Amino acid sequence: MTVKSFSISCVILLSLPMLISCKSEQQGEAAVSQSESPVSAVSDKSARPAVTADPYEVDSIAYQRWGSPSSPYRDEERYIYFLNRFLAVDTLPEELRLRAEERLRVASLNRRGTIANDFEFIDRKGRRGTLHGMQGSETMLIFYDPECPHCGDILAAIAGDKAINKAIADGTLTVLAIYTEGKRDVWDSTKADMPANWEVGYDLTGILDRELYDIPAMPTVYILDSSGRVILKDPDVSRLLGRR
Repeated sequence: MTVKSFSISCVILLSLPMLISCKSEQQGEAAVSQSESPVSAVSDKSARPAVTADPYEVDSIAYQRWGSPSSPYRDEERYIYFLNRFLAVDTLPEELRLRAEERLRVASLNRRGTIANDFEFIDRKGRRGTLHGMQGSETMLIFYDPECPHCGDILAAIAGDKAINKAIADGTLTVLAIYTEGKRDVWDSTKADMPANWEVGYDLTGILDRELYDIPAMPTVYILDSSGRVILKDPDVSRLLGRR
């Protein structure tokens, strides 16, 4: 059985050895809500593909489905659930255990419902500020890199979104774009190109070196409520546009 042929919408760990079961996409991937338990049973056994107890295959399937930034079905909470159960397997090879532990650590950074890690930055006018010092409205936190080839298109889509711009004008949303790559000359030469109604800053804390945030690709977006609590972590940006 190959990963490509294994179509899953839920992982079920049934003690040892590790087992994975699934629902077929044809039976309604869209019907699986965010609130559905990751251990929901699949009643129609005829819809199940073959079960695998190979831990390497289990790890690969779960990551490609829920953990990979490029997966359309990425679901961090389900992936964290999976990793915790996966790590409970006594016979797990050490190589897989170490990888799963690191992935769990990264996935657990700034989870939904937690207060986002604070950091210090300097803005375009040379003023110092902190993330927590910006509380009072929702914040769209964007980690970006002006040298990233495709970042410009995504940032332009956000900057041109009417709903987002209205929320900024109304004072209900702040967009904070932070450059984390450590090249001050690059940031200085490009900061004026960023939207005028955004807060734009250069990281002074060392977000990447201190691993304060999971930034799998540029740009990475977090949505925080007015108290700095994470509402969304690295969502599909296209789903944010026009929705406020």
